[in-house]
Amino acid sequence: MKSYFNIVSLRGTIFIPQIIFDWTFVSEMLKILPNYVPTNNTPQIINGVIVNSTDWMLGTQDGTERLIFQPQKIDFILNKESSYSERDIDEFSKKCDKIFSKILELRNAKASRLAIAPTFKYIGDISTLKSFIQKIYATRVFKEEALDNCEFSQVYRVNENIGDSVFKINYLSKFYTSGNIVIVNGVNTIQEYNLVDFDINTFNDTNYSFDIDLVKTFFSKSSGFCSDFMTLYF
Repeated sequence: MKSYFNIVSLRGTIFIPQIIFDWTFVSEMLKILPNYVPTNNTPQIINGVIVNSTDWMLGTQDGTERLIFQPQKIDFILNKESSYSERDIDEFSKKCDKIFSKILELRNAKASRLAIAPTFKYIGDISTLKSFIQKIYATRVFKEEALDNCEFSQVYRVNENIGDSVFKINYLSKFYTSGNIVIVNGVNTIQEYNLVDFDINTFNDTNYSFDIDLVKTFFSKSSGFCSDFMTLYF
């Protein structure tokens, strides 16, 4: 069933203390991200009060790629729909390695947690997906009727070898439905999509610390982590 899924977004994350915007750091990052532009401290309105955000971002002008600097973590996000492919996840993971390794080098820092998180969209026949879920996961019936949605989440915690050490990894899956408003024959109509989020991340443990070599190893194995988890379901 993997062929019935498209990749709609990919996210890589490292957890480190907030990196405040400064042009020296930005200039160094732009050497490896030449087509990116910075966006700094966009004010937000919270409870009617204008508040300066500490978040800032480097991103492509078309918005498909964003590197978001937040308190305690940095997300690298790619929003681009394509057919499911381990190769695409692997290429994205290599870029995560390149970007995050550069950040840790510039800051002489280590990460406390790491994550890879793809989102998939189901493009097959919805009755096939419902039948699959009813047979495998939702076997109970209510008043002789089977479950009629495709929404559930699960977490597995698995010990994985990263470098010379063993780390506990959270494998989180979330199956859910999302909708966009589209115009059909001049009428606003909600078009629903069935989505699957994976969030594969290192366990929150104060003893965990990830230097550049471990970051490289984690992201080199990320496409395999995703493929193994996809195979569990499909």
